[in-house]
Parts: sequence; structure tokens; C-alpha cells
Amino acid sequence: MSGDSKFFAQFGGSPGGSSNAVTTASNIGTGVGVFYQKLLQDLEFKTLLEAKGISIADSISGEEVEIGLSTDVVGIEDGTGWYTFYNSVSDAISDVTAGQTITFFANIVESTSVSLVLKDLVTFDLNGYSYTLDVADGTNMFESPLDNVRVKFINGALYRNKGVQTDDTDGLVFRFLNGYDFELTFDNSFVISSETAIMTTDGKSVQRVYGGIWLGGNQTLGYAIDSSNVNFQNSIFYSETIISGGILQNCIVWNPSVEDVYATTTNGGSYDNCTIRGTNGANINGSQLNNCSVYAITIGVYATSESIVNNCTIYGGGQALSIITDVSETNPCRASNTSVIASNTPALYVDNSVISNCHFETTTGVVPTPAYTIYLLGETIISNCTIYNGFSGSSAIGILIDSDNSIIANNTITMESTDGYCIQGSSSNTAFLSSNVGIGTSIMIDTSNLTNSQTITPDLYGNILIG
Repeated sequence: MSGDSKFFAQFGGSPGGSSNAVTTASNIGTGVGVFYQKLLQDLEFKTLLEAKGISIADSISGEEVEIGLSTDVVGIEDGTGWYTFYNSVSDAISDVTAGQTITFFANIVESTSVSLVLKDLVTFDLNGYSYTLDVADGTNMFESPLDNVRVKFINGALYRNKGVQTDDTDGLVFRFLNGYDFELTFDNSFVISSETAIMTTDGKSVQRVYGGIWLGGNQTLGYAIDSSNVNFQNSIFYSETIISGGILQNCIVWNPSVEDVYATTTNGGSYDNCTIRGTNGANINGSQLNNCSVYAITIGVYATSESIVNNCTIYGGGQALSIITDVSETNPCRASNTSVIASNTPALYVDNSVISNCHFETTTGVVPTPAYTIYLLGETIISNCTIYNGFSGSSAIGILIDSDNSIIANNTITMESTDGYCIQGSSSNTAFLSSNVGIGTSIMIDTSNLTNSQTITPDLYGNILIG
């Protein structure tokens, strides 16, 4: 038998017919095999699909298959683990539908004026990468559609660099101005603007933001986040951050250098369970501060226009807590169940307000003259509070009254100075003083400038009317 005949006989075939055709093929090794099956005389092989940043193509000659990294930077998963890839985020947004995720496979820097219109129920999985709009004009990175929108950003960072802001509607990361509802969710994600504000809203819709670490830059106009009526939950705000309006719940407003943070909320907004730290703390106007911790170099909390401070801890320099009600307001500002500590005086600057069940303390910092813990104006009520004055000089004063007709009742005033005054008038003032306790000094009340305005005799049951 010839050599050729022996070969074909061994492998079950012959040089001249199909009766001895190859019967099968096989994959060897431990990898994923490319042989699928033999169908009649046809050997069928699996095809190779592009996935997760991999490109597959025939060579120019067609004799090789080239496998390499894809030039496309984002992809949309079809639900089975395979992706359709795009070389720009705007192209991906054009095709994405509700419920789908746009996944990043590289850091992306837009150097032209690209503004993306968000779509409802879309997730941006930054996948450990960043998306940057780096153009020196007023382009907003993201705009809201003329519809309600709910969007998620996960696992990465958004940067707006070189933004130019001429008013409160341009040069932003997010612009929501059309009155529709929006909900943004951030998981392990940063939002950063180096020169301009981060977000502006119109306050006419249901607006919620969950999570995110927000870094505001040197905004040229308005606020880093103009969040009128926005409810922020579980968010962290860093650096030169200014927040206007809205509700913050379980948030941190903080600058590691303890400077340039000034948080404000107005007209029904509130801070709930938040930590605020910076040169200035919280400015609330007709709003509430509940269960918060505030640390500031100067003013800790500045409360006006029927504001409420409740269950808080406040630390500041002078005027750690300023709580002022304008005489035109219907309801007074109120503070209750709050601890206020100042390194300088006063711990409390108060005018026409109601203060109850609080603790006020001034420590032994730089001693001004006089060194008072509370400076009282207007027809204010202070009751059931503990007051500590830590200054040792003769100018130490627990409560300095600079008005008439206030009520100071059931308070305990502890003085470090043995010759200071627990209560003193700044000039010829009157106040209703009742059931206060002084500790540490021999002088409870300096009567030279202060007259107790209690002029009504109690009835047989001890009831008394204070006008």
C-alpha cells in the first residue's frame, strides 16, 4: 500500500471520495473552544463576539483575525452580558432606553461644547472612570429634558473644568430649570466643579438627590448648589461649598481646612441629622435645624425669620448661635434642647426669640470686655437653661440684657469668676426675673442697671400674669 493510501486508510477517508470524510473535530486545552458541531459534511465553529472593550475584525488581507482593545469608550448592555459600543457618550444617550445602563470603559474628556440631555430611568456606570467637560464656556454638562427624569450615577467622577458662568443657568454640571420632577442617585460617585456652580434648579417640582460627594469650586455667581426645594439625602459636600434652599438629611457639609463653608437654607428648608463644618456654619432663614452638629470658626448658626433650632450641638467663636426675629414676623425664632459652646463671647446672641432647655457655654478664650455668655435683645424668653461662663475676670457676665420686658426664668447660671455677675443690664433695663440660680459668684444680679419688672402680686395659688 502506498504512503497516501496508508494515511487515508488510517483516518477513515480516501483521496477520491466522500465516504471516508472527516467525522469530527475537537477542542484541546482548558480554554473556551471554538468548535461547535459537525452537521453532515460541514464543520461548524463558534463565532467571536466583541465584548467589554474588545474589538474583533478581519485583517486587510482577510487571512487573519485581529483582536485588540476597542476604540469605543462606552457601551450599552443588552441584558445578556453583551454590549453595543459607542465612541461617544452622546451617541450612547441617543440609543439608550429606560432601564438600560451606559457603561464607561475609559476616562472621557470632552473638549468641545457637548451638553447631554438626561433620559428617564437610565444608569451611568462610570466603572471606575471619569467623565469631564473641559471647555471654557457656559456649556452645562447635563440638562434636564422636558419631562420627569430619574437617573443614577455609580462608581466614578463627573468633572466640569474651565466653566464660564454669566448667570445661574450656565457653566454647571447639572441644570434643572423646567419645573419637572427629577431624582438623582449617586453611589460611590463624585461631582466636581472647579470654577463654577454645580447645580441650579427652579424649585417648582419634586426634586430629590441621594448620595454623592459634591465639591464646589470658586463659583462666580450664585451658589455652588442652588437647590431650592431639593431634598438631599446622605450626601457629602466639600470645599468652598454654598448651598441655597432645600432640605438636607443625613448630610455632611465640611471643609478639611475648616474654612470657606457657608451653608444656608431658606423659606421652609431644613437641615436634619447633618454635620456642618467651616468658617461660617449654617444660615437658616425661616427654616429648621434639627439634630445637627455645627462647628465654625466664627458664627456657628445664624437663625432668622421664624426659624427653629432643635436638638443640636453648636460650636463657634463669638456668636456661636445668633437667633433673631424681626418684629414684623408672626412667630418668634425658637431654640430648644441645644448645646452651644463658644471660644469667645457670646455663645448666644438673641433678639425677640424663645430659648428653652438649652446649654450655653463660653470657654477661656480671648477675653473681650464685657465677657458675656448671652447677649439679650428684644422681648426674649429664656427658660430652663444652663449657662456657664468660663472667664475669670471681673468683666464676666452670664446674661447681659440690653432691652426691656424679657423673661429670664428657671435658669442655672454658673460663673468661673467669683466677682462676675450672673445677670446684668447694659443700661437702664427691665426684665422679669424668676427662679434663677447662680453658682460660683457672690453677685447674682447687678441691680445698678437692671430692674426686675415683676410688679404683679401672685394670687393665693401662686399664679401670676406676665404681660
